[in-house]
Amino acid sequence: MNIAEEGKDLECLNESRNCFKNALEVFKIEEYPINYALTQSSLGDFYMIEAGLNNDSPELMENAINAYKEALKIFTEENYPQDYLYMQEKLSKAYIKLKKS
Repeated sequence: MNIAEEGKDLECLNESRNCFKNALEVFKIEEYPINYALTQSSLGDFYMIEAGLNNDSPELMENAINAYKEALKIFTEENYPQDYLYMQEKLSKAYIKLKKS
């Protein structure tokens, strides 16, 4: 990969992150709880991918963990048991990867 391609990849990563953050400006937890939780889950996935592209950056994995925890504020075991379990799985994978880094 040449420098121009790397720069384009970095630009795409930054744009993706900005899109998630912009969505969270609209999808407030109080007004759109499901959309908020889904966006946080996707943001967590994004941070895990970004961490993998950056030598398993612990900081980015912590960002993913925080996003997954935010999603769990909505996806509770009582109200959304399947989503809760799915988020717990993502969270556990993030903690395992963080421990290995």
